[in-house]
Parts: sequence; structure tokens; C-alpha cells
Amino acid sequence: MSNHKKQSAPKSTKRQAHRSSAVDKLSTPLPVRWTPLWVAFAANLLLFALTYLLFSPQFNTRDDTGMMFLAAGKVIALEPTEYLIFTNIIIGHILKALYLVAPSMAWYAWYLVATLFAAHVALLYVMLSRKRTIVVLALYTAYFFVSGAYMLLSLQFTMTSSIAALGSMALLFFLPYPERDDESSWVQNLTTLQGLSLPVLFGVLLLVWSFMIRMEACLMVLACIMPLLGVRMVFADSRGWLLRQLPALAIGIILCMGAYSYNSYRYNSWGTFNYIEFNKLCSEFLDVNIVRRTVLSPQTAATVLKAGGNWSMDDLEMLQNWFFMDEKLYTTESLTRVRDELVRLTTTTRSNAQEQSDNEAHQTSLRQKLYQRQIATFTSDRALYSFAVAMVAACLMLPFNRKAALYTAGFLVTLFAVALYINEKTLLRDTLERVTHPLFACVCLLPMLLTEKRSSQAIHQRTTLRLVGSALALTVVFIAVFNTCVGYAATSRQIKSDSKELESIIQTLYPHADQLFVVWADGFPFQYVAPFSSLDAFASFHALWLSWSERTPTSKAVLERFGVQNIYWDLATKPNVVFLLSLNQNMRPELRYPTRYGKYMVEHYGRVVNDKGGSRFLTNYPETDPSFAYRTYMVGKMELDSAPTTPRTPQP
Repeated sequence: MSNHKKQSAPKSTKRQAHRSSAVDKLSTPLPVRWTPLWVAFAANLLLFALTYLLFSPQFNTRDDTGMMFLAAGKVIALEPTEYLIFTNIIIGHILKALYLVAPSMAWYAWYLVATLFAAHVALLYVMLSRKRTIVVLALYTAYFFVSGAYMLLSLQFTMTSSIAALGSMALLFFLPYPERDDESSWVQNLTTLQGLSLPVLFGVLLLVWSFMIRMEACLMVLACIMPLLGVRMVFADSRGWLLRQLPALAIGIILCMGAYSYNSYRYNSWGTFNYIEFNKLCSEFLDVNIVRRTVLSPQTAATVLKAGGNWSMDDLEMLQNWFFMDEKLYTTESLTRVRDELVRLTTTTRSNAQEQSDNEAHQTSLRQKLYQRQIATFTSDRALYSFAVAMVAACLMLPFNRKAALYTAGFLVTLFAVALYINEKTLLRDTLERVTHPLFACVCLLPMLLTEKRSSQAIHQRTTLRLVGSALALTVVFIAVFNTCVGYAATSRQIKSDSKELESIIQTLYPHADQLFVVWADGFPFQYVAPFSSLDAFASFHALWLSWSERTPTSKAVLERFGVQNIYWDLATKPNVVFLLSLNQNMRPELRYPTRYGKYMVEHYGRVVNDKGGSRFLTNYPETDPSFAYRTYMVGKMELDSAPTTPRTPQP
């Protein structure tokens, strides 16, 4: 009997088999009984609970704190109101009703968290519906700690609206439907509304909800998603998948238009003027900072301000620093005239050669700053971490073909254009992470939303390249998850310290029911208010907040409650009306808020305002500490001196 030697398989075949087995393990499907919906719900419930168990949340901006106060009827409002300014009045009605039923509940924070939860459940549900494997859960968990948890721990309505819009788009356009539909089938669906399944209906509701939270954020996400839909239309064998969604889209558009119209109608009849239009004009001076986009000589500036609104330079500086309570001086018409004149001067050739040269040099420097801002946006830690997660997801889940390349190119070009627009609008202020962060969250999630069920041959296509690319990016992902969690922990410790500091400040102020604090911009650390904390500590704390809400009927009701008819005059004459300023506002030469107020009183009323002692710092931080921006400083009392000049405005 002859012996036959075993022939060993080639080494290359063994290596390929080893690599294939690695991919197979990553592609192991979840148990059949684990349906996508229940897995998405349970996974997000666990991740949300773990995030709030380990870390402490805060509001990302003071805007959310202000809207919470308005909805709850605290601090800057005498009673709950539906007019939240930045959010649709329909949501305001819901929050107002909830606060009237249970005033001690943190309804505003819970509404943001509930929206984020619904959006993330929708996103993971769509991903698992497209590819129900372990790797999807692993990649989603990495996304969550890199990006999703940040939105939970820095609650902000713009970010919430953005992620809700992405969740709605996932349900409407990325659920797996057959690409080839018989023509009669989609026509029948269109006429009988059979295409309106529960996921699609929930997607419509999520879209409308996102639109009502923050219209601009919703439209921004839609703009980024549009190129992906275009690529899918080009490669699809049939348009049935899109036509099937027409009833849902029509319902969503109608509901959004209805919500927008109702919101506009209510605000147009709120108070004596169109506050929304007025607030947008103010943002041109405050957010876009149109004044600093051109170079003006003192003579040109005086001419523009005089002709546009009969303003002085101090009047303009008061507006730029959030004190525009003078209803006769700061009107919609005067703001429009000054704004238009400043825009004209940005591109107009000046008669003065030196001024023209300075303006051209200034425009060049602004373009350079925009270029640097754009680079900084895409090279920030959060952006790099998001691209690392996206790279791992793309290597493990997307095929290498022209369709995937067009998906990637279309989205990245749109992302770059949207970021460029945002950076241009906010060039002369801090980078708006609340706007850019959701964009990078989209970067993380899109490869998982675009994955397809491929054959085993396609799965192992270019396995070596996939594993090498995944290994490199996976290292960055581990670093990203670790660094972000360390950052969350450090921020949580600071939040707890800030909460104690806020309690100390309130106790030191000892507010009482007949006292009105005038908080100038960031003069009081409202951002230290914890999202889920009780507002009982502010029961006797009443304030006029010199910010986006100062000219609203809600603020006027607060002034009437304290008998204030002219806030400029009453700050210096009424003993129960006092300033709250930060140390930063009082000490920095370019701010000097009390000095600005004093100049205004001299110009308009011909009276000098002095600080009548009693001024004190309300924290224990050393004055030499450079990070003193939000330490509260209270001007004990202001008093009037003699009248050295002829006033521009008659005395009250």
C-alpha cells in the first residue's frame, strides 16, 4: 500500500483564509430574535444611562438656559411663556403646559434628551436594518463616545435639531428598500398611501420636530444629505424607492410650512413691533459683526452713524455689547439703515486714498482668517476623531467602487461648503462648535447608513487593504474614545465645582422679591445652571438680562413689575435696581461696561454716573487668575452727579 504525502496549501491561501476568518468574525450576524428596533432601543438606553451615570451634563450655551427660564417662568420671566425666541412657538406651548402642571421638573432638559434619544434610536435602527452584525454595534458605540455623548453632556438645541434631522433622513431615505420596483407598485403606493409605514411616519414627525427646534440647523443637515440622494438616484435601477416616499415628504413639507406660518403669525402680533426681524438685524451687529468687516475713519463712521440712526460711536458700542433698551434709538428702521450703509462701504471705493488702502488690506486679512478658520475646523481633535471612526466604518462596511467614491466625494464637498459658509458668517466671533459638531457626527454615521448587504465574495474583496486601513484608523479610534472620555471626566469635575460656585454667589447676593438685577450679557454665570437642577433657588431672583431677550414683551412685563420706566435712568436712581457684571466686563480696557454706561448717560441725559461704593467681588478667586471671565462683580449702587453737558435725549 503506497503512502501518499499530504500536500500543504500554499502560504498565500492560508493568509487569505486567516484574513477572511477575521472579517467573518466581525461580520457575525446578531441573533435572529434580536430585532433591529429592540436592539437600537436597548443599546441607546444603556449608552444614555451609562453617560449620565459617569459624567455630569451642562448647557452648551446661555441661550438654552435663557429659554429654560422663559418656559419655566423664572428669573427673566414672571410666568411660563411659549415665546422662546429661537424655537418654534408650538414647542413653547408644550413646554409651558408641562411647567404649569409640574413646575419643579426639568422639562426643557428632558425634552432635549428625549429628542436625542429618539434620533439615535432611529439612526441605529436604520443601520441594523441594513446590516445586522456585531461590527455595526461596535462602530456605533465608538461613534457614541466620540460624538454622541458630547451632545448629551453639552445639551444645546441647535445640536439636538441637527441630529434629529439626520435621524429623520435616515428613516426616510436609508431604510433598505428594493431598488427595483414595478411601476404599478409605486403608483399604487402613491395613490393609496401604503408607503406610509410606521418608520416612515416617525421619520416625518422627527423631521418636523427638528424643524421646529431650530429651522436653520435642520436645513443645514438637509443640505449635506442632498448630494447622497442624488448619487443614489443616478445608480438606482428604478426611481420607485424615491417616489414611494413622496406622500411622506409632502406631509412633512406641509407640516413644516404650517408650523413656520403659525410661528410667524404669533410673533408678528407679539408686542408693538416684529421682534424676530429686529433680533435678526441685531445679530448682524453682534454675531456677524458687520462693523468690524470694514475699516472706517472716525469721520466716515460719524457720518454713517449720524445719517443711519442718529447714533454716536458710544451708541454703536452699546449695541455691540448687548445694551440696546432705548426704543427710540434702536429701531428696526435705524438698524436697517446703518447695516445697509456699512455693507455698501465694504465694497465701495473710498474717496480717501489711505482709508481705501486700509480697507483693502483689511479685506485681505479677513480672507486669510477665513482660510485659517476653515483649516482649524477640519483639523480640530473632534474632526480628526470623527474622520477616524468614519474611516474604520468605510473600510469594514463599504465596497470599493465608483458609487461609494461618489457618495464620499459628494458629501465631503458639501460638508466643506457648509462649513465655509458657517465660518464666514461667524468669522469675527468664536467658532460655533454647536454648529460644526453635528456635521462631524454625520461624518461618523454616514458609512454605517450607506452599508449594503454584499455577497461573501464582495465581503472579502481587497481584504488586506481593508484590514490594514482599519487597523491604522482603529488605533486612532481607541485614542479618540479614551481622550474624549478623559475630557468628559475633567469637564464633569469642573461642572460640579461651578455648581457649588453658583450656589455661593446666589447666597451672597441674597436676592429678595422686590429687587431687580440687571445682568449685562455674561455678567452672571447662567451657564452654571445644571440642566436637571431645580430652579427653586431662583424663586426670588428677578433679572433683566441684557441679551437677546431684553426688548421682548416678557422683559417689559418684568420691568413693569418693578416700576421701571427707563432702565438707563432707573439704574442710577432706584435703590432696588442694581447691575450684575463680571470681573472681566469691569476690568478689561476694551470692555469697561460701567464706563460705557456712564458715557451713554452723559451723552443722552447730561448726567455723570458714579459708583457709590459698596462694589464687591462675589467670588474667592484671586484677581490675578487669568481665567476670571465669569466671576461676578456687583456694582453696589450707582448715583447721579452734576449735569456737565447738554443732553441729546430729554430727561425722564
